[in-house]
Amino acid sequence: MNESYRLGEQSIIAYLQRLANGVSTAELDVAALPAGLRAVGEQLQKTHAILQQERQLLERNAYIDPLTNLGNRNGFDRHVEQLWRKGDPFTCAYIDIDHLKHCNDRFGHAEGNRYILSICRTLSETMEHDEMLFRIGGDEFCSSRSPQTRLNSSSAWSRYVPG
Repeated sequence: MNESYRLGEQSIIAYLQRLANGVSTAELDVAALPAGLRAVGEQLQKTHAILQQERQLLERNAYIDPLTNLGNRNGFDRHVEQLWRKGDPFTCAYIDIDHLKHCNDRFGHAEGNRYILSICRTLSETMEHDEMLFRIGGDEFCSSRSPQTRLNSSSAWSRYVPG
């Protein structure tokens, strides 16, 4: 084994160690590898790119509700935790959709999903730009907002709450 090949192997091993240590920006100079290792280096880079995409998809699925594209309970928990850590004051509103079970039982889950999406659209349209809406359960939502949001926006929520 020649010195160039051995250095190429060391370069690949160092690259893999950086990736294993969480350095997602690790680079491998494939062009600098000996000809016999370039294919290995290229395959490692392709595999790393695929794994990065898969990781991003898994993270998205961990925090996003697939039906509504809103944050889910994990997303809400993470959002609130970040606000707590930063010491930012905020307000939360809890919203529970009435009669979703009845809608699902009588008209089917596809209609129930349309009902949920309709509610999401309505809620989103009433929100200020810095408010966030999360679907934390089947028929449960939470909204959070900073105190800088106009107080009038809370009255928009009350239009949809039976009195």
